[in-house]
Amino acid sequence: MGELPQVVVRVEPDGTAVVVCSGEFDIDTGGTLARACAGDAADAKVLIVDLGLVTFGDSSFLNELLRVRRQRPVILAGPIPAQFRKVLEMTGALALFDVREDPRRA
Repeated sequence: MGELPQVVVRVEPDGTAVVVCSGEFDIDTGGTLARACAGDAADAKVLIVDLGLVTFGDSSFLNELLRVRRQRPVILAGPIPAQFRKVLEMTGALALFDVREDPRRA
């Protein structure tokens, strides 16, 4: 078993929610991101999802990101780990997101 996924949400005064993900996100930990976005970040107009501390993300994690993206704009902040960037590139999903390599500039 790898690093358990963690999601921490911080809502900014302008209504943007910064969602910091860390650890491994796979089919066994599905729903972690979605639950966080439906909870503390439910009223956010824009989500900034910081992926810099993600150690693994599979297609189920990508699916969660895509579902969240259907509800509101999502900015992926990084640096995006090489393994998950490859998932995004191979599926063509990278082009669907606004990507900011530096989370401070997101």
